[in-house]
Amino acid sequence: DILERPMESKECDWKVTDPRGDKVANGKLALNPFATGTFHVQPAKNAPLGYYQAEVVCPEGTIHGSFQVQEYRTPEYKTSVQWQDTDTNLLMFRELSAKVTGEYYFGAKMAGADVEWTLSRTSSPYTPPNNPGFHFSDIDQAQQWRGRGREYYRRGFAFDTFARGTGTLNSQGTLLIPAKLDPGSNRTNAASFTLEAQVFDRNRQSIAARASVLAHWAERYVGIRLDRSVVAEGESVQLTAVVTRISGERYAEADVDVALIATGWEEVKVENSDGTISYNQEYYERPAGSCKIQATAKGGTCRLKVEKAGTYKVRAETLDKAGRPNHAALYLYAYGKGRTSWRQSENLQVEMVLDKKVYEPGDKARILVRSPFDKASGFAMISREGLVSVLPLKVENGTDTFEVPIEAHRLPNLVITVALVRGRTEEAGKTETDSGRPMFAWGALDLPVNLNHRKIEVLAKPDRNAVGPGEEVTIKVTTKDHTGKPVDATVALMVVDEGVLALTGYSPPDPLTWFYPRKIAGTVIEALRPLILPRPKPKPKIDTIVVQNGAREEAKMMVQRSSMNGSIPPPSPAMASGKARKK
Repeated sequence: DILERPMESKECDWKVTDPRGDKVANGKLALNPFATGTFHVQPAKNAPLGYYQAEVVCPEGTIHGSFQVQEYRTPEYKTSVQWQDTDTNLLMFRELSAKVTGEYYFGAKMAGADVEWTLSRTSSPYTPPNNPGFHFSDIDQAQQWRGRGREYYRRGFAFDTFARGTGTLNSQGTLLIPAKLDPGSNRTNAASFTLEAQVFDRNRQSIAARASVLAHWAERYVGIRLDRSVVAEGESVQLTAVVTRISGERYAEADVDVALIATGWEEVKVENSDGTISYNQEYYERPAGSCKIQATAKGGTCRLKVEKAGTYKVRAETLDKAGRPNHAALYLYAYGKGRTSWRQSENLQVEMVLDKKVYEPGDKARILVRSPFDKASGFAMISREGLVSVLPLKVENGTDTFEVPIEAHRLPNLVITVALVRGRTEEAGKTETDSGRPMFAWGALDLPVNLNHRKIEVLAKPDRNAVGPGEEVTIKVTTKDHTGKPVDATVALMVVDEGVLALTGYSPPDPLTWFYPRKIAGTVIEALRPLILPRPKPKPKIDTIVVQNGAREEAKMMVQRSSMNGSIPPPSPAMASGKARKK
């Protein structure tokens, strides 16, 4: 898995093929002590366009990659969009204007050019800069469940275009577009507003540009952090809070009100219009505790005691000078003897909750199991391209917990799978669907392991900010490890036309995820219980009739009806001349 020392130098074979599958170039590649190497390919001027495939074959295995060869027309003009008056804190419902500019590269203004524009918005949780480790977003439980259907998009929390129009550039090649920062139905998070404009030249060619601004509900943000997110009932949890400006600068003194809210789902009896009774699951929130914090630049703390097992929301509130509120909330899970309640899906599924978002090597992860059964038994399987370990589980009151040690060589993740079985809970045939029959449920999640200690910080600084065509520039490259100490490394340095990259939508890849890709479980759970058919319902007793010289089928139906109501109807004329006897 993890190489403690670099590989020894080895030689690999490489080959590049064009989109038709024809060989473009090949050769030998020598690997340095860091197990890296470089080769160069220059496509011919008449080379076919499309994706080219690169293959490197080494003794340890084969690596594949690809790149594009394309042609494009150099644009003759440029378009830009710039929001006006954005030097102050932007709040919701502010009225602004955006300036669209069209200009030829030789300097002339595009007076009279046509413009088409759209204004869009999207919910955008905001984290003030320079405050790592704190959570600044609120939780809207109702919105969270609406998000599982199309209602999520209708309510404007996805990318929502709410205004559009056309115009013409003036003699200065500009157009001012008024805009109101209306958040729509978003009442929880900050909102990003994007104005996109398309400018057409006389040949009806078009070039588009866009610009975005972020609007807020208040001039203050409250950020919170829990020392853990999974506790046993009766234990206390410590909450740390900071209050910042939109810029991220912390206030030296600010009040924060914290509420502990018990959440869950309960069945509510509903009488339908046809007189039948049904049961719906309804979400509830109930106060379970509170505390106050006087936050300073270093933050402030308070403790909340969780009396009963269940799912809780820890919600903090602060007010800016104008009395506008800002909220932040986190979930807190408690296990114990008390019964917990949460929304059940139609398909039986085991849910798991991690006590941290990401783990460091050497940590011990505590995992809460949320079972669809009040009582069940089963196991937790820890996998990573094969079985690592198995832990037994026993669910009481719908929950159980277990711990997983995080070893340094388990980068970048473990896969946790839980399987539970429940025995029969009621007599067979008591309900039409035999809901008390034995049942099986399972669930899985990734347990992430932090890669920061494997990162290398690369800084590139040129000796000049501007150079002319054909001139040379010297670039100083510095590499540091995650602690800021210098480290030896192999560096790939590329100078590329940014305009070309923009045409292809290219973004620099993260090499760390290439060296440490997500690991699959490599294990499978097979359950036979779901293949067992429900017990069949008992059939009603039917008397058998033998008919002589008469209508057999009618006699059979008559006796069936008589067995239901206890009386025998008079014979019909068709049976009057026949004889029947009961067996």
